[in-house]
Amino acid sequence: MRRSGIRVIRPHIAAVDQVHFLPRPFKRIMTKNIGTTDKVLRLSVAGACVVAIATGTVSGTLALVLGIGAVALTGTALFSFCGLYSVLGITTCKTSQ
Repeated sequence: MRRSGIRVIRPHIAAVDQVHFLPRPFKRIMTKNIGTTDKVLRLSVAGACVVAIATGTVSGTLALVLGIGAVALTGTALFSFCGLYSVLGITTCKTSQ
């Protein structure tokens, strides 16, 4: 569709689990590599870190490190993707055979 010499592209609305907006190399990199058990463990450890910080069991630099770790663990669990796993070639997802 053209308007006064400017090409207007209508974006394709994709499902949430599809990655259509990324170039081909990134589709391979951003594939799911964290399974359900791994997610539960990551969220449990992150929750334990938050509880330890909130109750005052840990403080200072250790609390800061645990807080950053809890955010990282929660993020990787929510996105089902771990960058370190992709570099090492590890996946904890069940494979369909």
